[in-house]
Amino acid sequence: MTMFGYNVLGFGVGSSAPPNPVTVTYLIVAGGAGGGGAYQGGGGGGGGYRTGTIEIDANSQQTITVGAGGAASSSGANSVFATIAGDGSTEVSVTSAGGGRGGNSSQVALAGGSGGGGNYNEQRFGKAGNTPSTSPSQGNAGGNGLVTNGQYYYGGGGGGIGGAGGNATASLAGAGGNGTASSITGASVIYSGGGGGGSSGNYGGPGGIGGNSNTSGGSGGKGTAGTNAHTRGSGGGGASEAAAGGTGFAGTVVIQHSGATRLFSGGTTVGGNSVYIFTSTGTLDPV
Repeated sequence: MTMFGYNVLGFGVGSSAPPNPVTVTYLIVAGGAGGGGAYQGGGGGGGGYRTGTIEIDANSQQTITVGAGGAASSSGANSVFATIAGDGSTEVSVTSAGGGRGGNSSQVALAGGSGGGGNYNEQRFGKAGNTPSTSPSQGNAGGNGLVTNGQYYYGGGGGGIGGAGGNATASLAGAGGNGTASSITGASVIYSGGGGGGSSGNYGGPGGIGGNSNTSGGSGGKGTAGTNAHTRGSGGGGASEAAAGGTGFAGTVVIQHSGATRLFSGGTTVGGNSVYIFTSTGTLDPV
């Protein structure tokens, strides 16, 4: 099994035959999008967030793809859990969509797991989340940008799994949509917040809870960091003036099954469950 970018050997596994098939709980978070750059960009959308249970074949290798975060004005990449179902033959995959990029003065925002926030001009409209559609929803829409009095410019906030990105107002760029917390790893972690919109003055919108700021520099008004910023799947903040938008953060995939006897290589035991955490692409290998 490949996790955290290196190989981890199995340990602490009993000698008896493992149960098969096995029911696992998954958390699949896609890469967050970059915020819009070059003049009051919209915040990047958080990566798609999906969780659920599935019955899989414990004797088959499972493939994990972890989506990268988007660069400035670029969408995040998908994360995928590709597995063999409990019948031992049917291929099944569960995909979370990368967040949609924030708009800028020359590019519209894009839809995604959560949608990107709009720029201030004809690209001002935020885009849809939960694209493609899943049930339950994997994300929310980005907010709209705004120009007031022909001289004050504000980007919309990127959407997050916990809520839509905020629309810009006459005095503040849109806030990023909040992320949401999961304790599947044994600790409460917030994922998939949206980035805050940028502005022409010192009025950048705050990132949502879990949303990234625009840390690329430039003049005042870049989107600011939300609480618990730089978490997995978070969107980047929009830029102010000619600066680049903030980058999105890579996603993650977490697989959990009941019992302290681990059925796959690597992993750890948390509260009587076996947990396998991927922060880079790899495989889940049976013992």
